[in-house]
Amino acid sequence: MTPLKIILEGDGAFPKIDIDGGELKAIAVLEAGMSGGSPSVAVLLELPTGEKVVAQTSLALIATAIDMFIVKHGDPRAAVMPDAPPGGSN
Repeated sequence: MTPLKIILEGDGAFPKIDIDGGELKAIAVLEAGMSGGSPSVAVLLELPTGEKVVAQTSLALIATAIDMFIVKHGDPRAAVMPDAPPGGSN
């Protein structure tokens, strides 16, 4: 599995990078994006220069990171979808 550092205390985590400069344009799941055939998630970012950058990781790692963020901060969907089942849709 591709390593991914999950930072739960993210304020100041990237001191030498202007994190306000780019814009998240799209996120997509790739059915067999990993070399072993499991799903991956690709994120498209547009930099202030107009240059586009794609980053990719496994769906399992993104799901784990999001689970950890929700445990720490609560599920923000609860405020806008109070009748939604826990953990997303179904």
